[in-house]
Amino acid sequence: MKYTIFQRDYTRAVLLRYGVRLVESPQIANILVGNYEHLLRELIESYGASKRYMLWTHEPSFWRSTEKWAIIADQRVRTLSLHSGEVFFNNYFYSSIPLNSNARATTPRRKLNRTMVMVASAKTQGDPGIVARANNVDLLRVRYDLAMLGYRSGHCDVYGRHWPAGVSRGQSRFGQWSLTKYKILEQYDFNLCFENSLIPYYCSEKIWQAIYCGCLPIYYGQASIYQDFPEDSFLDYARIRTPDVLFDTVHRMTVGEFNQRYRRCLEVFERAYRLGRVAQEHAACYAALQIIALDLAAPRG
Repeated sequence: MKYTIFQRDYTRAVLLRYGVRLVESPQIANILVGNYEHLLRELIESYGASKRYMLWTHEPSFWRSTEKWAIIADQRVRTLSLHSGEVFFNNYFYSSIPLNSNARATTPRRKLNRTMVMVASAKTQGDPGIVARANNVDLLRVRYDLAMLGYRSGHCDVYGRHWPAGVSRGQSRFGQWSLTKYKILEQYDFNLCFENSLIPYYCSEKIWQAIYCGCLPIYYGQASIYQDFPEDSFLDYARIRTPDVLFDTVHRMTVGEFNQRYRRCLEVFERAYRLGRVAQEHAACYAALQIIALDLAAPRG
């Protein structure tokens, strides 16, 4: 359960306040919780009907159903996922990103580096089941195609794994990967930071990292982002829609417009950063209530 509410000390404290005690041994647990289906399946096959089961994940590809219950290895499993709308309740879950004492100054620009940057792996295919059920929710192909067109036309520098030979200028996923990514972003003024999927309140670290590093985000995500961001802040590719319009928009943007847009983004980041931990505690609170309900529903011997 790495990087989840079941790992962090402050969210574990929330669970404990509700009487949910986490143990390392599945043998002594009443309820087994996992965030990967195949690992949870192994536990179910070992313990069968002697336990209760929950799948909790904040990754869109780890569990692909919109339903709140599933049958895995003949056992009924409570599922809390992005697609069931029971993990994220606002845009802040990822907003408390690691900070860097040597961060780039966010002073107004006097000139702009108009070359965009994308830092991402070259994935092109999401889950076709999600696409069919949720109106083309997956953005991986859109992101890949735009990056490749930007690379070929000289508008975009690309970093990351699995790109065609000669495309990527380097990787960021090693060591303290967030700090490595910051060093890349701080060389640019425009960051293509698309989400992997269009899911309400799925606002990953990408847009927050861009702002923190002094970039104006070129963002494509869920419409609920506007509950926090004002109009004329980030560049919204969902509204721009075509590469040529995007490239022209960046080329024509004045330094004054950039500074105004960036200032609006920075104001949102400064507020959202303080709320990231609260959002994760909220998610832990909700999960605790579902665990309690699952436990109470279990037959007693």
